Amino acid sequence: MADNDFSVVVKKWCQVYFLGLPFGLNETFLSKVFGGQYKDMKKWISGMAGFVKSRGKETKKLYFFYTTCPKCAKFYGKNYVVILAQI
Repeated sequence: MADNDFSVVVKKWCQVYFLGLPFGLNETFLSKVFGGQYKDMKKWISGMAGFVKSRGKETKKLYFFYTTCPKCAKFYGKNYVVILAQI
């Protein structure tokens, strides 16, 4: 295992690997955080489109990710979604 590779054991039955690979973003992104249920995705996309447009930019691609796992979201009572707009 190289110095920049590492592993984190989460539970006895689950293991998550974080690999230290060279990675970079050569594009420009705008981000915004949304909360609510998955069924609100269309509203989030519209909100993000308005946000990007208000900055005088045009969206090339959208990327979505949850900030927590489902179990943690249930524990905290909220699960936020981050939307990255490649501009």
